[in-house]
Amino acid sequence: MTDEQTNVEEFTDDDKVESTFHNFDEHPEVVGTLTAVEPGVYGNQYKIREGKVEILVGSYDVLKSKIALKDVGKRIKIVFNGLKLSPQTKRNYKDFTVYLKD
Repeated sequence: MTDEQTNVEEFTDDDKVESTFHNFDEHPEVVGTLTAVEPGVYGNQYKIREGKVEILVGSYDVLKSKIALKDVGKRIKIVFNGLKLSPQTKRNYKDFTVYLKD
């Protein structure tokens, strides 16, 4: 639908796409289609879409080695395994299991 006076397409709430950073502490897994791998301030960020909801997954070092640009378009499931202690640095980090399907 367009507005006759300005010839600009109109949008409604049904057209809106929501986007939010996923909180793995509240919801330990996310499932959807990987739509983008983009550089963020602290490393890669991952966009995952399920229906009209776009989920942003922040920069985690462990995901960098498991998700690549070539995976865009695939179905993805990311499961938060909790905090793990790094034997090298003696610091805790968030650990994840990643599943991918074509």
